Amino acid sequence: MADSRFGLTELEYLPDDLRERVGEIASRSGFVPNIFRALGHRPAELRAFLDYHDALMDKTDARSAGLSDDEIWDVGAITALFAASNRLAHLTALQPNAEFYPMGRDPA
Repeated sequence: MADSRFGLTELEYLPDDLRERVGEIASRSGFVPNIFRALGHRPAELRAFLDYHDALMDKTDARSAGLSDDEIWDVGAITALFAASNRLAHLTALQPNAEFYPMGRDPA
């Protein structure tokens, strides 16, 4: 089975800046995550992905923003639920109900 419909880029074929960033991750984890290899053929998108990852993950965790452990759990669980729902919809090529399109939008 192929790892991706579009192929994967090996670390040595990434531009220098990305090879360094992804290389640091690989040295800590022991492997290059396939998501980085898949995005490697689109370097600008890989940079954006890594920048977004760092912006989210390099914070000093949700507790410093005043969230309790239960609130942190709720945010994570709700996010995971919607992520699972979206993945199932993608898997099944499910089209949204027509009724979803106007939801939350002011009628024109």
